[in-house]
Amino acid sequence: MNLERTFFVTTVTWKRTPIFRQHASQLMVDVLKHHAEQGKFVLHEFVIMPDHLHLLLTPAKDISLERALQGWILVSARQEAWAGMAGEFLEPSRSR
Repeated sequence: MNLERTFFVTTVTWKRTPIFRQHASQLMVDVLKHHAEQGKFVLHEFVIMPDHLHLLLTPAKDISLERALQGWILVSARQEAWAGMAGEFLEPSRSR
């Protein structure tokens, strides 16, 4: 694992809507763990707040940061829609 490719990522919900309550936050945890288990990235740490989340991750060496993020954002948006939260999605991510 190349730690030079480790990123701190913060993303917020659309209009900072506090969607990450009990059920939605568990959906996000499940999505993050699923993508990490698939080898898309190593998830070092994360924090889920009601209207945003923070991630410390290292993408797999053959996957760009944007591609690693795109996968879980799309899956989490679909799962939130299935859970009855349609329209309350994440805003584009920014990394530092």
